[in-house]
Amino acid sequence: MSGFRTFETSRVSFGDNRPKAPLVDAALVRPPIKRAPAKQWSEPKICQKGFIPPKPVTPEDFQQPCAFPLRRLMDLVCYITQFPAVHIRGQRRLGNLVRARQILFWLAKNNTEASFVQIGRLVGGRDHTTVMHGVRRVQAVIDRLNIEVSDCPVTMAERLWRAEWSRGK
Repeated sequence: MSGFRTFETSRVSFGDNRPKAPLVDAALVRPPIKRAPAKQWSEPKICQKGFIPPKPVTPEDFQQPCAFPLRRLMDLVCYITQFPAVHIRGQRRLGNLVRARQILFWLAKNNTEASFVQIGRLVGGRDHTTVMHGVRRVQAVIDRLNIEVSDCPVTMAERLWRAEWSRGK
């Protein structure tokens, strides 16, 4: 039977001058360690009558009740202006799109505890000075047109979007 080679099954041969792996005697191999099976977990028994288990802590528990989430304000401005969030976060500088962004800046500044940097990150990674400019611009429009300021962000967004902003600063 030419062409067939026989190989040792208990040793590894590399075909070069490296030493072969030693044979292992089965008598020298340790048996595996037997461990006790894990105990089954059972529900804790509550002996006190009227015990109420604690409520799990969520991140919303640490937010102030008056704070409005930034993402919710983004959804609000998108709904009122009919621009998708992708366009508001985008780089285009069309007049109405910039106006929608600036309304979002003003709402975020007045209804959240977020900083200018955090607001800028939400709106497409913009610089804090851009956010400051937008807030000042909207405040100037409110002052010039005597728009009544409301605590409700929905009402303010609608009033600001319907207002006639002048082209000049």
